[in-house]
Amino acid sequence: MKKFLKSTKGKIIAGVAGTGCVAIGIAAAVLMQGDGYRTILVEECNGTSKVVTQKQEELDAYQGMHFYSGYDVSVLEDSDLTMHMDMDKYVYAEENTHFWLEASGTSEDSKTTIHLDSGSELNRIDKQLAEGEVYEVDTPNSTMSVRGTVFRVSVYTDENGDTYTSLEVLEGEVDVRLKTEDGTYNGEEASVATGEAVLIRSDDKISEFVKKEDTIIRAIDYTSLPKKTAEVLISYIEDGKKLCITAEELSEITGALSDSANATEEEHDIQERIVKEATCSEEGSIENYCTICGQVMETESVPKLDHVAGEWSEVKKAGCVSQGEEQQLCSICGMVLDTRSIAAAGHKYAEQTEAVTEKCTTTTTVKNVCSVCGDEIVVSVAQTVAHGTTVTETLINPNCESIGITHNVCSVCGMEYSRGSIAANGHQYGGWTTVSAGDCTHAGVQSHECEVCGHEETQETGTGGHQYVVMSHTYNRQPETAETAVTADVTNVCSICGDTTYETHDITGEIRDDKQNLIGYQCSCGAVVPPLQ
Repeated sequence: MKKFLKSTKGKIIAGVAGTGCVAIGIAAAVLMQGDGYRTILVEECNGTSKVVTQKQEELDAYQGMHFYSGYDVSVLEDSDLTMHMDMDKYVYAEENTHFWLEASGTSEDSKTTIHLDSGSELNRIDKQLAEGEVYEVDTPNSTMSVRGTVFRVSVYTDENGDTYTSLEVLEGEVDVRLKTEDGTYNGEEASVATGEAVLIRSDDKISEFVKKEDTIIRAIDYTSLPKKTAEVLISYIEDGKKLCITAEELSEITGALSDSANATEEEHDIQERIVKEATCSEEGSIENYCTICGQVMETESVPKLDHVAGEWSEVKKAGCVSQGEEQQLCSICGMVLDTRSIAAAGHKYAEQTEAVTEKCTTTTTVKNVCSVCGDEIVVSVAQTVAHGTTVTETLINPNCESIGITHNVCSVCGMEYSRGSIAANGHQYGGWTTVSAGDCTHAGVQSHECEVCGHEETQETGTGGHQYVVMSHTYNRQPETAETAVTADVTNVCSICGDTTYETHDITGEIRDDKQNLIGYQCSCGAVVPPLQ
């Protein structure tokens, strides 16, 4: 951080308000050496000027000294310094002035920036800069560009901490661009012609032109020029420079040619001028200065103006339950002087009836609704039901074995009242088919299928049983000595399977003809057994 010097005389100059200002000129403020390395030559040095080199060495400036890029220069009180650059450019730094240098390139494509923090310096460029050359005077809040001119730049800070930059153009034209404290250009710019001046003010937030009578352009206040600066300008005129003021006029206005260096306090011509107008929010300042030598005799603060209360204005509308707010502003500066609440308006209810029908059920809601905010208070809710006709619908169809399901529902909303059943249909079988045939001792198998679902049912057909046929009856006597038959041996043969069984039947009697001849014997089975031969 470079050390800023506060300028005493700088405060009486109608300066450009701002944090910083850059004047860009055509020629670089340096002296070309044989090897092409640029420096700045100190042509004249009165009093004491302190220099801090790039290596942080502290030196006293002297006539014939060369300055280089990066040098930090402080011109102390009752001192001044003149620099000669590239043979056709001059910078005259007044007392209580601080700046540092930035230089690069050669005399043909030079770029030089004088970073002015405080105080005043006078720039003289005799030859218009070539294409590609840049000359700048950089202050905290603006950049000024030139093509060959004579102009003066001053920077000072008031008691409120605001920074002011003054630009006064005595020959040629200077383009000014404003920038904020962080170095960002804000888009505001102006061209300042011969005989014109601008004032720039800045704080930690803004950078702006200070207007006078609704314009940013003002006349140069030659009465604010220090005597030595006026003498330097007169020497420029004598060298052939055509400024916007003559040497005679400068001599008459500033007393530069009069011998007033030793004037006593009684010989000063003291006048008062306003440095800064007082406002409702900021104090102003006035200075008493000598019109002969330009010395500031006294600086006084001007108290802030009283606020002028304006009309009350609403800043927050009151709601139904929330308070609003209104403010009273100063009609001059816009400062908020007073704030007061606006009472809540309260709800504005109106009764509304809303009926919503969903199929057979109608819900009727009675509510109070605020017409302002929409707040609702439900008074009552009622439901009415009006079902349609009853419809019987089949849920599940019956089949051969299972029952079906029906239900009775509302024809509109489908509400179910009751359920019923449908009897199973039963199988519808076709004719029987023999699966396996039976015999005399084994049952057969037959089946048939449902013609609807394909269900199969089988059953046995039962055994046929033997169908025996008596093949022979043979009687025998028991004992053999008996003359008549006692039993008969019977042979039975199944006519189907040929199965043979043997039985013994009793003889129940004899059978004779009319002559009592023996015809045969009566078997207990009913057969007639012929007699033995």
